[in-house]
Amino acid sequence: MSGKLWGIAGLCGVIGLSACTETGLDDGVYDTVWSLASIDGEAFRASATLNLAEDGRIFGNAPCNAYVGRSEGVWPALRFSSISVTRAACPELSAEQGFLQAMAGVRSAELTDQGMLLSGEGAPLLFRPRPAE
Repeated sequence: MSGKLWGIAGLCGVIGLSACTETGLDDGVYDTVWSLASIDGEAFRASATLNLAEDGRIFGNAPCNAYVGRSEGVWPALRFSSISVTRAACPELSAEQGFLQAMAGVRSAELTDQGMLLSGEGAPLLFRPRPAE
């Protein structure tokens, strides 16, 4: 999955993120609920979200369960660790396992014209900002 790489300021206008900071990382990355759009270029039919906190916490909902963990590194070199998941079963459990496996393989993040792309050792994950409710 390739796409034109936008500067942070260009991306802010395209996907509606707030004003950019001097650090080069938009505050909206941390203040946004990101919805999983695809894994390895294939549309993700179940529902999964990701929230990144500036203090390094990550949290969200996988198709069946809530999860929490940590992000390590400095943007764009991100790695997720210590991911803990609740233990409910549901029909989308295999989709959840694929999602969590891909999350464990994340080694980098980039903002593209499509959204936030997380990639690394596993299948790339494309997240888009969830529309405000």
